[in-house]
Amino acid sequence: MKSLEAAVKDEVLLLDGAMGTQLQAAGLPPGMAPEWWNLAEPAKVEAIHRAYREAGARILEPNTFGANPIKLAHFGLATQAAEINRAAVELARKAAGEKAWVVASMGPTGRVLAPLGDLDPEDAAAAFELQASALAAAGVDAINIETMADMVEMRLAILAALATGLPVMAEFTFAPNGRTLFGTTAEAAGAFLAGFPLIAAGLNCGLTSDLIPPVLEGLATTWPGPLIVQPNAGQPGSYLGPEEFAASAAALQEKEASLLGGCCGTGPAHIERLRQVLSSRPSGRPRQKEPLPFLSSRTTARMVSSLPSGPVIAVKDEDGDLLTEALAWQEAEAVVFDLTYPGLAPRLLRETLAGLWPVLSSPVIFYASHPEVLTAAILSYPGRPGATGDPALAGKARELGALWFA
Repeated sequence: MKSLEAAVKDEVLLLDGAMGTQLQAAGLPPGMAPEWWNLAEPAKVEAIHRAYREAGARILEPNTFGANPIKLAHFGLATQAAEINRAAVELARKAAGEKAWVVASMGPTGRVLAPLGDLDPEDAAAAFELQASALAAAGVDAINIETMADMVEMRLAILAALATGLPVMAEFTFAPNGRTLFGTTAEAAGAFLAGFPLIAAGLNCGLTSDLIPPVLEGLATTWPGPLIVQPNAGQPGSYLGPEEFAASAAALQEKEASLLGGCCGTGPAHIERLRQVLSSRPSGRPRQKEPLPFLSSRTTARMVSSLPSGPVIAVKDEDGDLLTEALAWQEAEAVVFDLTYPGLAPRLLRETLAGLWPVLSSPVIFYASHPEVLTAAILSYPGRPGATGDPALAGKARELGALWFA
């Protein structure tokens, strides 16, 4: 079997469907962590994987969506995170054999990061690093970060996954209004994801196939690579049957989606029928376009091909009235923040800047001379910022997803 990276560039690939609703159908009690069944009911989990593989799925996702220690802490299972992830991968690998790739699912922590919530971003980063390391050690072929709504959390998960050296995919989840729960537009999400060396990107959950085309089109304007889509089959109690689901999901191939599967409410029958419909259509070749120099805030994507001229806002120990200054240049191509003031404390800077982002819609550029300061600023930012300053920082800026201006 060829490498997943090569297949993603050359073929239309079929993913599996939902795990959670299949576990519930198999008897998972209400209130129990789905991931616990990797240890408690391994035969039932493996049977679900096997059914998807027999339905024609070429990518199987282990039962690891909520297997980060922060999410598992809700069930008293945080200390067993590595064991749960390892067991999940083993079960998926048994079912996959030589007929499917095993691509581990990493989902959100289930909590909101500070300053909007009470979860320290450093704790979230540590949780994702632990899970990603456990998945890599267990031998997955790739990692798929999915059902994310917050770009700050998505960045932490992407960085943890990329640090393993494995191929990485990433998917946001959108509401019917075409935005994530944090207000992120599809265009902004695509620009953000384009800052990382992902093998595919797109969306899952949240929407049924009929609501996805505008979101997919928005993503495609700023994300240049292969598109992945995993629609829901509907809402509990009114899920689409395999025939209806497959017809609507397969139509997304016309919107350039080349990795297709299912999310909530789908099962092996949905995936088998989707395989049949896709096999009857011309497959085409996955999209791969030249990346464009987009920056993005949480809500806005703008193409910025060179460092804009204009005002620079100096950030100092005392934050002064940064918000007023920034809002005054809201209509600028991008707002430039000078982070070269001596003695800036990275953690305090991160907290200070994070308070600006919910109300500043224009993309930003950070002018920096110190790696820790630049890192703190980028990690705080819900979007793809630009960065400039000391040329020695170019590598670090790009690693964190920023667009570097020489």
